[in-house]
Amino acid sequence: RAEYDDLRVEPAVVDITASFTLPVDPPEPTWYALLGSTIGNFAPGPASRLLARVARRMRAGDRFLMGADLRPGPSKSRQRLERAYNDGEGVTAAFNLHVLEVLNRELGSDFDPSSFRHYAMYVPGVERVEMHLVSTCRQTVSFPNGREVRFQEGETLRTEISCKYDRPSIDEIFGDAGLSVSHWEEDPRGYFALMLASCSG
Repeated sequence: RAEYDDLRVEPAVVDITASFTLPVDPPEPTWYALLGSTIGNFAPGPASRLLARVARRMRAGDRFLMGADLRPGPSKSRQRLERAYNDGEGVTAAFNLHVLEVLNRELGSDFDPSSFRHYAMYVPGVERVEMHLVSTCRQTVSFPNGREVRFQEGETLRTEISCKYDRPSIDEIFGDAGLSVSHWEEDPRGYFALMLASCSG
């Protein structure tokens, strides 16, 4: 668009779970952002290590913006949260079952997606939603190297985690990463929050 004709995009394809470098040095000050609720795909320890890698790049005037999905509370029940991952239209189920098609394509396995069903649940204590694929029968899955994996009826294969946070848990993982939350903006319904942070050192 014309109003952004001086905008320069420098893409970088990297594994954010490991150390990485950017193709250019960003200007000062810089705002870093982790959008959506991507942080939910990391347990607290790996989440802190990811944020620490960002913090090590930040300078005194830089800021870090992040979104997080919140834990169940007064207006966000566990049941409501679980319904979001077990939607009536089956969109999430189709997404989850597609994992088996990817494994078959990439690893040469012979999963039969029709013999699994999608299931997601909130797990108190670890404060996360877990997505599973439940075997609907006794079956054996084969891989090209000759390895076989046997499933009992009702046995599950966990495919994804989505950790949920609140202000104390965010303060903890940010503090472990060397960041300090300066602003917290919460959705009025208690569904999600945005936080702005700077280096605590």
